[in-house]
Amino acid sequence: MTLAQPAAPPSGRLWRVGILFQADTGRGGPYFEAILQGFRDLGYVEGRDLTIELRSAAGDLTRLARLAQELVRLPVDVIMTPNPGINAAMAATTIIPIVMLSSSDPVGRRQVQTIARPGGNVTGMTVAFDFDRWVAKQLHLLKEASPKVSRVGILTTSSAFREPRERDVHETVRVAAGRLALTVFFVPLDAVAQLDTALATITRKRADALWVDGTGPNILRRHEIGEFALRHRLPSIAGVSEMAEAGSLLAYVPDYVDMFRRAPSYVDRIFKGAKPGDLPVQQVDHWSLVANLKTAKALGLTIPPSLLQRADQVIE
Repeated sequence: MTLAQPAAPPSGRLWRVGILFQADTGRGGPYFEAILQGFRDLGYVEGRDLTIELRSAAGDLTRLARLAQELVRLPVDVIMTPNPGINAAMAATTIIPIVMLSSSDPVGRRQVQTIARPGGNVTGMTVAFDFDRWVAKQLHLLKEASPKVSRVGILTTSSAFREPRERDVHETVRVAAGRLALTVFFVPLDAVAQLDTALATITRKRADALWVDGTGPNILRRHEIGEFALRHRLPSIAGVSEMAEAGSLLAYVPDYVDMFRRAPSYVDRIFKGAKPGDLPVQQVDHWSLVANLKTAKALGLTIPPSLLQRADQVIE
C-alpha cells in the first residue's frame, strides 16, 4: 500500500509564525515539538517554508501582553497560543490571525462568536469542557486516592488573569468540594517569583492536600511544588501531566499534545486563503488520568486498584 504524501505547502513565500507560550517549554519540549510535527505532516519545512518566532512569558503571566505586542510589531503572519495568551493576542491585534492551541469555553471567554462560525480573527482548538464536571472529577479522584483528605489548597492564577465570566470559579470549586465534605482555599500564583509566598500560605492555612492548575508558573516550578508536597505529605492532583511526572500524585488532563499537533492545520488553511472567522473551532474530548505510584509510596498511600485500572499512564 502506498502512503499518501503530505500536500505541498504554498511555495514562493517564507511565512512567519509567532508562537506565544506562558511557560518556557521551548524547542525540544513536547508542545513545541507537537506543533513542528503538525507542520511537517502538512509538508512544511522550517527554514524553507516558514520561520518561527517563539516567545515565552517564562511563567510570568504579566509579560504575555508585551510579548503579544512584540509579535504584532514584527509582524508575524499568524499567532499560535494557548490560554491565557489568546486574550493577550486578541488585545494586541484584530487583524493578524490567531490560532488557539488550546482553549476552554472560547465562546464564554468571548474569543469567538460561536464554535461553528467563530467570526473575527480567532479560531483553533478547544477542549469540550464542562468546568463544573471537571472540577468535580478532579476533587473526586483526589478523595478516592486519599480518603482522609479534608482541606485542599488550590494553587491557581489570580482573578486578574480571568475573564469576568470566569470569576465565579471559586464558587464552583467550593460547591463541588462541599459535596465531598472538602474545604478549599485559593492561593494565587501569577509569576514564578511568587512561589515561595504561595507555598508559605499553603503551610500557614494547614492544607492536607493540593490541587495545582496547569498555568505557566506551576509548570515551570513543578519540581519545587512536587518536592514541597512530598515534604509536607500532601497528596496532590494537577491540571497538566508534567506535574504528575514531577511528583504530583495524580493528574487529570486534556490531551494537549494532540491539540497542539492538530493546530497547524488551521495555519495551513489560513495561508491558503481561508479566513479564521470562517473556520469552525475543533472540540477535543479526550482526557487522560495519570497516577504516580512513586509518590503514593512516599506518602504511604495505596491507590485503589479501581482507580489504577482507569489510569492512562502509571508512573512507577
